Amino acid sequence: TSSLVGSEMCIRDRDKINQIKKEIIISMKMMDTTIKNVKESEEYKIAQAYNQGLRDAMAIFEREMKR
Repeated sequence: TSSLVGSEMCIRDRDKINQIKKEIIISMKMMDTTIKNVKESEEYKIAQAYNQGLRDAMAIFEREMKR
């Protein structure tokens, strides 16, 4: 078996972290806000709450990775 040295572990971990961030961003709900009255729709409000939850999770994740 092979073992990773510190710098290789950092590169591997950074790549994994970037992949996780990318997946979180991709899962966000995007809506066309140029559509008339879309911001008043229930679907839009739910999407905004969902996206805020993902942003909060991302902030916690980034904070914990810095420790």
